[in-house]
Amino acid sequence: MVDLSIIDNQYWELIESYPELRLEYLGGENRISGKLIFSANFQYQRIDDEYIIEVIIPDTYPDSLPTVREKGNKISRDFHKYRDDSLCLGASLAIKLKFAKQPTLLGFIENCVIPYLYSYSYKCTYGYLPFGELSHGWLGVLEYYKDLFDINDERTILRLLKTLAQDKYKAHSRCPCGSRKRMRDCHGNLFKKLIPLQPTMNYFEDYQAILEGLKKNK
Repeated sequence: MVDLSIIDNQYWELIESYPELRLEYLGGENRISGKLIFSANFQYQRIDDEYIIEVIIPDTYPDSLPTVREKGNKISRDFHKYRDDSLCLGASLAIKLKFAKQPTLLGFIENCVIPYLYSYSYKCTYGYLPFGELSHGWLGVLEYYKDLFDINDERTILRLLKTLAQDKYKAHSRCPCGSRKRMRDCHGNLFKKLIPLQPTMNYFEDYQAILEGLKKNK
């Protein structure tokens, strides 16, 4: 069960910046809902906007991240949403990495939710997305790992993911990227950040999704 004192303390920090958000306990769930008013900019393009949101905090928070929905029917259904209408804030691992830098409700809103809302507002204003866009499904997962590992070869991505899935990080071992360097001198520091972020099964699922996708698209 979630430690309610953690949520309470983080909520009071949150409303100092976003006072129109309210914490409620409904249907056995802790929820933060209300109007999120923000101002953000990217490459000197400032967006001032507001959205009505609902943030559902899981019992396993902060180990598991909240789910977010936009309740004002402002965001079109075809813009990066899951089937349950919750917002697809980005690649799962990318969101976990962002949250790890500031693991609070305020950090989640500012580093994960507002960039998504800013992107939608930006697209509505200028006709394109400010940060680029990943493909859907397995291809988007592959694109994310290519960027994360700074490697373009699919087979190398699979080797790195397999190593993560098997939790075989050893600082003195050769890096599976093929650089011939020791892990500690290559992708080792990144691996040390990634391993505690999620169960190894999650990396295996990404490995399987990419592998199956590549097989089907040969």
